[in-house]
Amino acid sequence: MCRSVWGRMNLDVFPGFSTPALASTEADLIAADAEWIAELASVFGSDRIDEMAAQRAGRGEGGSRLRHLYDARESALAAWRAARGMD
Repeated sequence: MCRSVWGRMNLDVFPGFSTPALASTEADLIAADAEWIAELASVFGSDRIDEMAAQRAGRGEGGSRLRHLYDARESALAAWRAARGMD
């Protein structure tokens, strides 16, 4: 039987880390990323997602749906990093 390292790791040795908090920030980041990527595909075409994600245009103009989703993704990423002590 294959078990992940997380299944064997005692998270209690990492003060401030809790499995529900890590899982929650992971789920939030995945959802925010998926929404932003879907909007990139809608605006620029599915064949240009990687290209546009790496460019400033992929952030969208202020007030646009693309910008809102980009900002939500950045916020989710910051929360993900903070939950893991990476901020």
